[in-house]
Amino acid sequence: MLRLNRENLEGTKERLNYLSQSKIEKMNGQDAFNTFRDAATPLYNEHYHEFFGTLHTFAYLFDENKIITAIPGGEVLEVDFNKWVRGESIKQNVLNGYLNYF
Repeated sequence: MLRLNRENLEGTKERLNYLSQSKIEKMNGQDAFNTFRDAATPLYNEHYHEFFGTLHTFAYLFDENKIITAIPGGEVLEVDFNKWVRGESIKQNVLNGYLNYF
């Protein structure tokens, strides 16, 4: 699949520049999660025809013992890790979203 390797790294540089300017390291986990799944930022990508793009976003909120995830255009699934470890099932069994692929 060498033909799919990107020779142009401008998108990568743009995302790195955005991250360095956004002060993401000072955000709480929820805000960082929302930033990565925000289609208005360069962190979110829809180049699915190039086998590259945002398929899902995850965050591990260690201080809250929670995991959050979402598919583009979908609702957020929040898992209380402590409850899950104790055997409580996750009520949601399907994640729905929308990939803007045409």
